[in-house]
Amino acid sequence: MMQKREAPDLENHRVQRDIRLDPLPVSEVERHRILVAEDNPANQAVLRMQLDVLGCEADQAADGVEALAKWRAGKHDLILADRNMPNMDGLELARFIRSLEKNGATHVPIIAITADHHREEITRCRAAGMDDALPKPIALDDLRGMLERWLPRASSEAGASNDHGSGSPVREQAIALDLEQLARITGDSDVRQASALIDLFIRTARADLPVCHRYLSEKNGRSLAQYMHKLKSSARMVGALRFADLAVTLEDAAKSKRFAATKSLMVELESALGDVAVAVNRINSSAGGEAE
Repeated sequence: MMQKREAPDLENHRVQRDIRLDPLPVSEVERHRILVAEDNPANQAVLRMQLDVLGCEADQAADGVEALAKWRAGKHDLILADRNMPNMDGLELARFIRSLEKNGATHVPIIAITADHHREEITRCRAAGMDDALPKPIALDDLRGMLERWLPRASSEAGASNDHGSGSPVREQAIALDLEQLARITGDSDVRQASALIDLFIRTARADLPVCHRYLSEKNGRSLAQYMHKLKSSARMVGALRFADLAVTLEDAAKSKRFAATKSLMVELESALGDVAVAVNRINSSAGGEAE
């Protein structure tokens, strides 16, 4: 289990301790096949890595339509479905599968993945036929607990846990990247593997920002808010908490069409992304590698 860590010193913008990402012990969730319906590439990568750490096989789908086709074509022990996806969202996917189960299909547990933690959202998920819900960002221990709750027990011949090595302590100086949060998500002692997830987030965000600028110039608050919602989720997954906080503020400003405020916030958001890139370069340098 991961050791309890001290909170970061926010005033000095430093994390005043070494971070070691410890591997998790073998659990009862090994050797299960999990269908992951998630449209965000960064979130896909995090979930794939988390399931690999837990000894599960991840079968990924980019939206509800693809997930439905994969569920029909192959056997899955559980489905993790994002609440908001293009073409068919998680609620529609759950309703469709439950309707097919009434006609003889084998019941499969469906767990919602949602950034909305309110009770009303959980009620909507259950009403659609989902069995439970995981709030974003998903901590590894929370995911493991959810799988242990809803999956049948693995065979007695379950394999050994993945060997991630002892890892080296890393001291991170920038508050732009919260390694304690990243450790809760990844549970991984391989710092370079964790930094690869951050690199993916940076590349995805850099590709999305020009689209966001276009929506801002068009005063398309709705589409801009949707992009900020996606970026917020990805940022929290990798511990880019300052970027995530700015994305939340931008999402609210875009929804209320406060475009003057939105313009200045976009500048801050791009600066925060640059800070994340600097932080991951420091991590890679400390681990003996270099970021792209």
